[in-house]
Amino acid sequence: MISNDLSIAKTMSAIIREATDTTTALFCNSLHVGHETLCMSSS
Repeated sequence: MISNDLSIAKTMSAIIREATDTTTALFCNSLHVGHETLCMSSS
């Protein structure tokens, strides 16, 4: 039972880490696109 709990904890940790990485990448991409749009519209 302990190894099963440990496996679930590792899986949840990996899912959370992946979700955080994805969210961070999307946020950075949005900032980049927004910056390009701002620069183009103010030119």
